[in-house]
Amino acid sequence: MRIQALEESQQRTYTLRAVLSITSQVYNPCGFFTPLTVRSKMFLQVLRVDHGWKSPIKSEHLHSWNELLNDLKKVTEHELNRFIADTTDTNNKYNLHIFTDASKNVYACTFYVQVTN
Repeated sequence: MRIQALEESQQRTYTLRAVLSITSQVYNPCGFFTPLTVRSKMFLQVLRVDHGWKSPIKSEHLHSWNELLNDLKKVTEHELNRFIADTTDTNNKYNLHIFTDASKNVYACTFYVQVTN
């Protein structure tokens, strides 16, 4: 996983459009990076209140954005391997695990299949 926009200069003037473009590049189908992706979505909600698509981010939001950007860079360093179970093995047992959580600002859900012999 590599996010190209993260390699650009930190001196760049960031806009709401640029922030959306960068944060949307995190591929998170299993929800492993949800704590980070939720933060980025909540940050976008804050920006939408008083920023246009092309207006630069205000200075009071730049510190939060730089912290989020640094965390996004760390996510790109991880590699996740996928495992596909052998469904022809009749000795396998499958357990479905579902996790949900919510607050007044966000909700999330993910599920996993555990395969045991």
